[in-house]
Amino acid sequence: MSTEKENEIRKAILAYGTTTTIFDVTGGHSGDENRMIMVVIESNDYFALLSILEDIDPKAFVLVYNASEVHGGFSLKD
Repeated sequence: MSTEKENEIRKAILAYGTTTTIFDVTGGHSGDENRMIMVVIESNDYFALLSILEDIDPKAFVLVYNASEVHGGFSLKD
């Protein structure tokens, strides 16, 4: 996810009960530098979290990928 409202979205994700990884990224077309927020969630949390994100930034670029396995890291829900 890439958005101009990074801090607000990051706080909302933390409040939801999961954590994030932040990457520095560069647009391939524009060359603009930005930051990308990566979140790993269970599929049953997807629509609730997407709704929260859309309320904060309807123009956020969101990429969804199905991972077959995730190892390591941590969750605030534990």
